[in-house]
Amino acid sequence: MGIQRIVPEIVEHAGIPWADQALGFKVFIRPSGSYEQIKDLIPTELASRVRETVGIIVDADVSVEGRWRSLRDHCSSTVVGLSPEQWPAAPVSEGLVIDFEAPQGHRRLGLWIMPDNRAPGMIETFLQPAS
Repeated sequence: MGIQRIVPEIVEHAGIPWADQALGFKVFIRPSGSYEQIKDLIPTELASRVRETVGIIVDADVSVEGRWRSLRDHCSSTVVGLSPEQWPAAPVSEGLVIDFEAPQGHRRLGLWIMPDNRAPGMIETFLQPAS
């Protein structure tokens, strides 16, 4: 099951409609390959005049804190309008949403580190049946 199918399923399960028929709203999901490729896309996506909101889902792999620091440091140094002070010192269990002003206007960055923003692992860890 690819990320394009998993994310809508999780969103719908949480009671949030994935698409609004009246508005024709759909969310664009871009599978981006490796962590380094995802990281490199963040500044470009947030600088887009088309997208105001960018959500990032990455695997923690072996260290949630390490992945958090890496994303915080990278985004703070490459995204205009986003500073290290806007980030909590450590990952927060409910995920991260930062609203900020960029040269293109208001932007929102969301971040979730799989499997649960607290433990090492990946999306596959999250999808494993409970024992």
